[in-house]
Amino acid sequence: MECIYKKPATLDPKGKSGFCPGCTYGTVVKLIAEVVEELDIRERTMLPMGVGCAVSARDWVDFDSMMSLHGRTTASGLGYKRVHPEGVTIILQGDGDAVAIGMAESVHTANRGEPVTVILVNNQIYGRTGGQMAPTTLIGQKSTTSVAGKRVEDAGYPIHMAELIATLKTPRFVARGSVHNVKEILKTKELIKKAVRIQMEENAYSFVEIVTACTTNLGIPTSEVPSYIEDVVLKEFKTGVIKDESNLN
Repeated sequence: MECIYKKPATLDPKGKSGFCPGCTYGTVVKLIAEVVEELDIRERTMLPMGVGCAVSARDWVDFDSMMSLHGRTTASGLGYKRVHPEGVTIILQGDGDAVAIGMAESVHTANRGEPVTVILVNNQIYGRTGGQMAPTTLIGQKSTTSVAGKRVEDAGYPIHMAELIATLKTPRFVARGSVHNVKEILKTKELIKKAVRIQMEENAYSFVEIVTACTTNLGIPTSEVPSYIEDVVLKEFKTGVIKDESNLN
C-alpha cells in the first residue's frame, strides 16, 4: 500500500500537542514541523515561543525551542539569531503576545528587517490566560473583558497586523493564511515555507499571520469552527499575500 502521508520526524513521537480539542493552533505547529523537515533544517532551527497557547508546542516539536516572557518573544528570538546568524529562527506568537504586549518588539524588529521569520497565530482572543479581549478581537465579540461585546468606542477596531507590517519598507514577505480546511492548510504551508526560505536565502525578514479560532473561550463547537472562520473571521481578516519583494518563485 502506498503511503501518502506520515507524521514528520520533527514532531516528537512521544510528545503531546497540548492544545484543546478542535483548536487549529496544533495544525500550525504541525505545518512548521513539516516545513523544517522538508527544508532539512532540523539541526539549525530554533523555535522561540511566546507565553500563551504557543508554549503548548514545546513538548511536541522535536527540534530546539525556547520560551520567552509574554510579549518578548521577538526580542528573545532576535537575540538568538544575532548570536547564531547561521541558524534559522522561526518565532511563534499569539496575537496577544505579538500585537498587544509585544507590539513594540514586533514593529521594530520588522522595521529593521531582521532576518527572522515570524508566525503570528490570530485567534482573536487571549486563549490561555482567561479569554480576555485582544487587539484582534472582532467588533461585537464577547470575551471576559468585553462581556457585552467589543465596542469601537472602548477598544478601537481589530488591528490587522499583517497589513501594518506590510507598510514598513524592510519586510520582504508578508502574508496571511488560514487552516480551517484542507485547501487553506496546503496554501498556508506554502506561505510558511516561502517565508522561511526568504530568511535563509535572502537574509531578510518575513511574516505570516495565520487565522484560527479558540473553541474553548469562544464557546464554538468543534464541528462549527470551519464555518465560523469562513463566514465570520475571514470577512475581517482576508487571506493572501500582502507584500512580496523577494526573488523567490
